Amino acid sequence: MPDRYCCSGQRVGLSERTRSRKVLYAPSGTSPGRSGPFGAVRLAWRAAAAYGLGVADDFSGRYGDLLTGSYDCVDRIVLNAYFSLGHNPGGFRVWWRRWHDGSDERLDNTHLMRFAGRFARRVKAWGESAGVPVIYCKSGERKHLIAEEYLATHAVGTGVFMILAAKAPASVWEVTRTGGGAIANLAKKRAFVNHYSFHIMDPQWGHVTVKMSGHPPFPAQVILNGHEYVAAAARAAGIGFVKEGNCFTGIADPQGLAPCRSLRL
Repeated sequence: MPDRYCCSGQRVGLSERTRSRKVLYAPSGTSPGRSGPFGAVRLAWRAAAAYGLGVADDFSGRYGDLLTGSYDCVDRIVLNAYFSLGHNPGGFRVWWRRWHDGSDERLDNTHLMRFAGRFARRVKAWGESAGVPVIYCKSGERKHLIAEEYLATHAVGTGVFMILAAKAPASVWEVTRTGGGAIANLAKKRAFVNHYSFHIMDPQWGHVTVKMSGHPPFPAQVILNGHEYVAAAARAAGIGFVKEGNCFTGIADPQGLAPCRSLRL
């Protein structure tokens, strides 16, 4: 029987029951400044502190005599990315005018749909030129399984190795104009629209996914996997291992794995 290793992984994500929160700003191409929220992309993560590292689960306790080691790591980290300028009516109109010579004459639902269409075509064109598959998924398809099957049969380097597109709910802008053509209202609504999941191989984090909508205001998520982080660190340290999904089924140096999971948020 191969060695088994348990992980008391935790999910760090979008729960409202949180105790800590950090907000990081990354300047965007439309931002007039380098550090403030105006026009910047906001990356926010919330660290759930309901359970501490080192808390063993019931399964590990029951089968402890069959395990030869254990490690603790974060299970998932989900960061919400916001284009702050695009999430309020006034900011969105300012952003739109910058793209259209100071005018919002073409700011209507038809042109917003065309904008999303151009986004989709450019993603597809980039994939074709870079040799990266762009796959439009059907409802119910398990997108993470598609990526895992691809990784099992293809050698990939650092960077984007696959793009998966699927419909999901997101905030989009809806424009109402008067009979004279003036903008009467600019409001957000929820709609099912295409989202693009950029699957990336990162030297430090392993398999990372960046998911974003092609419709303004472009809500996005950055999805990190703590087990992938441990695997990448073990690989860099020269520690041999066998991994099935999120489970390490064999590790050449169990003691050496402990420093590899040292992820500090």
